[in-house]
Amino acid sequence: MRTIDFHLHINSAADVNAELRILDKDIKKLLRVLSLQLRQASIDKGLAILLDTRLPKDIRGLSILKESCLSSETTNLAFSIMPDFRDKQSLRATKLALKNGSIRGIKFHPIHQRIVPEDYNAVNDFFLSLDNEKVILTIDTSYMGYSDIYSGLGLASCMLPFIKNPVVFAHAGGLRVLEAVNIALQYKNVYLEASFSIPHYLGSSIEQDIAFAIRKAGPKRCLYGSDAPFIELNFAKKDFEKFLIDHKFNEEEREDIFYNTAYNLLNKKE
Repeated sequence: MRTIDFHLHINSAADVNAELRILDKDIKKLLRVLSLQLRQASIDKGLAILLDTRLPKDIRGLSILKESCLSSETTNLAFSIMPDFRDKQSLRATKLALKNGSIRGIKFHPIHQRIVPEDYNAVNDFFLSLDNEKVILTIDTSYMGYSDIYSGLGLASCMLPFIKNPVVFAHAGGLRVLEAVNIALQYKNVYLEASFSIPHYLGSSIEQDIAFAIRKAGPKRCLYGSDAPFIELNFAKKDFEKFLIDHKFNEEEREDIFYNTAYNLLNKKE
């Protein structure tokens, strides 16, 4: 089955601190390794999310991403970055990265960026200042015990009335998947991406809720993601496909979730 992985990281080990300081690594080498791993796992393309907030202002790092998009060796990768919404220089650099094709999207991560309700307007203003309706916005909506303070769903609810861009709920709300799908039903530009959440909650009542949410939102608004290397590429794909089969999603629906929905987002023309 054709597959686009809409949520993975470029570090070779499951190390959050390394992800947040990825500029300290050999990015070129990491991208080559990741590209090869995708091909070996029969994954057609991957959206790699880089969480180092220094990246938008790092000319060397952005040049590497731009070169990778054009290189036949790593053309199966696209990129999303996590800019520092508190920094005006980061805004200018993010605009340039979008304009020159280095990146396809941006991500906000309330836990890593310590985004509290008092910051929501600043985050929204940053995103609206990009003035680009083709950029894909990913918001981390996992629930890891911090979400009463750093809530991705809270941030999304503040931003969604003002934007038309595709908005991807990374991890599909996790423990709060029913809240996530209710927001998705209200805003048609919201997409659910259930990386990490499916393997983490297999065998629980939350597994049933995730299946309900995907069915309710519809496969054309749901995306496959692995969250590699936190979930190994091959295991993630097998677990996700088994989950969809167990919950009686037919082949056409699985193709939408694994490939078609992501392809349409990445190739959005207007």
